[in-house]
Amino acid sequence: MNLLDISRRQLLYELYESKKMIYRILNLPVKSQSLIAMSISPFLSLLCDGIDNLFSEENSKLSESLGLIDEVSFTKLMSQNRASIKLLTDKKISNAIKIIDKQLLSFNNALTKDYNILQKGYVSIFGQPDLGVYYYKGVAFANTSQLSIYQDMFRKITNDDITDNRLGPIIRDFSEIQSSYIKTFTSQIEGNLLPKIDSEKCKVNIIDSNFSEKDFIFLNEAKRNIFMNSDDKNSTLYLFNLKCQLSFSLKIIPRIIERDHSLRFRIEMIVYYQSVKTIEFLIKKNKFPFNNITKEIIDNMLMDSHRIFLDNNLRSNIYHYRFSEDNAQMEMTNDFFISMVEFQTQQNFNDIFSIIENDMEKLIEVLDEITSLI
Repeated sequence: MNLLDISRRQLLYELYESKKMIYRILNLPVKSQSLIAMSISPFLSLLCDGIDNLFSEENSKLSESLGLIDEVSFTKLMSQNRASIKLLTDKKISNAIKIIDKQLLSFNNALTKDYNILQKGYVSIFGQPDLGVYYYKGVAFANTSQLSIYQDMFRKITNDDITDNRLGPIIRDFSEIQSSYIKTFTSQIEGNLLPKIDSEKCKVNIIDSNFSEKDFIFLNEAKRNIFMNSDDKNSTLYLFNLKCQLSFSLKIIPRIIERDHSLRFRIEMIVYYQSVKTIEFLIKKNKFPFNNITKEIIDNMLMDSHRIFLDNNLRSNIYHYRFSEDNAQMEMTNDFFISMVEFQTQQNFNDIFSIIENDMEKLIEVLDEITSLI
């Protein structure tokens, strides 16, 4: 079997699990469904991008046949949605913070643009909440700043007007095409190489009461009631977005994806890699707040990451479904993804993943301290 066939088999295997994941989300209560769907969307786009890269003809992408959403191609929106996994960490810290501020200001202006004199007076006295935080069993896993990054490509169609009536249908249409694209390719192996999926049996024990939310004032310095212990609230929000993504990956992903499935491993490894690179970048720019305890934790985490990702193509292989050419030499096991990780790192997969999850837990603890909400 050549590398292209192996890559396609691995993608189809993860598409199959993602279809079950989609059913698990659709079978949730409405509130739980919407909160999880918003955070999982970029990772579904990662799968759609894999389809394009492995099954398209040379001069065109399969997704281009899926049409336009409000005059913008699904292919373009999907690519931008996939890139949002990086949470602006591919930009200079100053540019990333400016983008976050711009998004929050746009959200604030949209909320207040139709206020009457009494409402404006109330806001001037008490302030206007402009940052929503969502919790799963008391753990912050998403916030409106982070989610606005995931949805930036949709808001641009409406010129950043979140009150535009088109925004809801744009996001809905995108999600429907995204899911349909995945389900179409899953049909190649469903009921053939793998059992037919029964949507009614795809359920998880998550209920609406597991979730809560709270609104905070961020932009108005005089009225601010979040990150009160922070000297640099902008950098703190940047780190808080990272912390929420880590928490979603560790607390919710294993609930909606089978724990031993490569799709779960891939998502957690991507979040881990991206988080470490972000921290490393902030340290170089003297933007990461240290104390003696956190410095030791972060130093150890950076060493772990370097041992896992340096001098190999592992990073490329977790972000893309086409295996790098050097994997032609790997020893195959029943799980191509695990074979690839062990070949690239020359280490046992269980040892690697244990290190990654332990580091993610420790990083969340560090970020909890830095981004204390009150």
